[in-house]
Amino acid sequence: MKPIKFEGYNAVYDTNKPVFVSDDNEIIVTCWELSAEELKQVLDTGKLYMCVQLENGCIPFHKPSVFKSDFIINPLDN
Repeated sequence: MKPIKFEGYNAVYDTNKPVFVSDDNEIIVTCWELSAEELKQVLDTGKLYMCVQLENGCIPFHKPSVFKSDFIINPLDN
């Protein structure tokens, strides 16, 4: 899996990870492209694993999705 540029990204993290950062800096969204092998694995198992680093012992909010619209709202759509 690799991070990729996507419509709406507005920053680059760690030199090669395009991200969308909300105006209040509280939400960061990334987009990842699956290899053919990874896509087959998801299709076969229906599973996607996530690794999230704890911050001060707390689990930060996290939610995987296949829809950008779950996270990024285009102001022109309102």
